[in-house]
Amino acid sequence: MSRRWIVQSTGPSSLGEVLACMEEPYALREGRVFVGRKRASREDTPLSPGNVVTIYPPRPAAEEPQVLSERDGVLAIFKPASLPTIADHRGEYSLLRWACEHLRRKDLHPTSRLDVGVSGVVLVAQGRTARERLILAREHGKYRRIYLALTPPGLTSGVWTWAIGKGKGNLRTALPQGTPGCPDATTRFSVLCTTSRASLLRVEPITGRTHQIRVHAAAAGFPLVGDKSYGGSLRIVSPDGSVFRPGRIALHAFRVEVPDGSGTPWRIEAPIPNDFLVLWRVLGGNALPEVP
Repeated sequence: MSRRWIVQSTGPSSLGEVLACMEEPYALREGRVFVGRKRASREDTPLSPGNVVTIYPPRPAAEEPQVLSERDGVLAIFKPASLPTIADHRGEYSLLRWACEHLRRKDLHPTSRLDVGVSGVVLVAQGRTARERLILAREHGKYRRIYLALTPPGLTSGVWTWAIGKGKGNLRTALPQGTPGCPDATTRFSVLCTTSRASLLRVEPITGRTHQIRVHAAAAGFPLVGDKSYGGSLRIVSPDGSVFRPGRIALHAFRVEVPDGSGTPWRIEAPIPNDFLVLWRVLGGNALPEVP
């Protein structure tokens, strides 16, 4: 839970003094301190009465990212579920920062953003040429993404076609196709296997809207397991009475396929992380099938 300090006319007048009073010596270095809506970086930042200093909790230690492949100025990197693609209010450490430090470069651009709680392949362009090539691939429908997802049982294969509109806060909501001001979205899905407690889906978003798969699954009445924001189960009770809490969203960006610099299709697959496999087993699953 975040902590707040409202600056008064008497008392601490610099950020360093406030942090000392709040006993948060590492929060500034970790990028978890905000004055109003702006991330702070210096202890000598002056404060005025009424300013609100917010310190967000540190993110749990994340599994390390991994470079899966590299071709023609594009890196394919595995993103763990607990790590954000770019920095957020819980700290500056992110997949992008890891990549910049790993390669000792600053001209890196993630070409997709997996949400916190979601794992899988992220393509990172090195420089403008590679970035523009991936933008064109997306515009021409040549940037394909295949996800694995866990939902409650009961689905059959099909297509979701709701538009995606703004919801409460940073969330999105599903609306009828053609809703003015809301972009249409298309998601294809098929059921790979089912237990009495869950279905494993192969999901392909044809469009690329924010939270698209999560919103569509919830709108269909089958929210992703572990997806608190959209109604997914956060508590799984086993037949023996034990309780398991997922700790992540059951969504994994398994495969990305794009043209390389010569136009040849380049396919990258991310290993399925252990936390996803454990969740599948808790839900009654065995070995995962081949993903077409």
